[in-house]
Amino acid sequence: LNLAQAKGLCLTPRQAAVFHAMMAQILDRMRCDGVTGSTMPEDLEFDSSAAFSLFQQLLLQHSIDRPPDKLEIFSLSEAKMLTDFISLTLIKHFLLYQFTVNSPQEVQTLRVRTAIPQPLPPPDLAAGRLKPKPRGRKHTPHEG
Repeated sequence: LNLAQAKGLCLTPRQAAVFHAMMAQILDRMRCDGVTGSTMPEDLEFDSSAAFSLFQQLLLQHSIDRPPDKLEIFSLSEAKMLTDFISLTLIKHFLLYQFTVNSPQEVQTLRVRTAIPQPLPPPDLAAGRLKPKPRGRKHTPHEG
């Protein structure tokens, strides 16, 4: 979940942080040691239904107000919206996410030097003059 998606879902910064932490837990559980190129998805113990169950459990912990274990971060409508979001992204494309977190990824770092021109100094405000008001027009309250 990135910042644009969080804004698109109308999440507050706190809700976005909690949702991000929930997703991090799920993605961590998707990582499996000893995965090789011949490992099949059905050989892995954490499948899409286990991921969705974990999501439901984490969401429930953050949708009920019973401190300190359960804090109401999300309302019922927000919980439904997040469930729809997860169903249409992570769960729908679970095998792709699972492959991505368990396969080594090639990393390429590009360094580029760019010259940034120094900004011009601000004008001398002491030398400023007020603009005269146009003639023939009455001043309205919303004009500066």
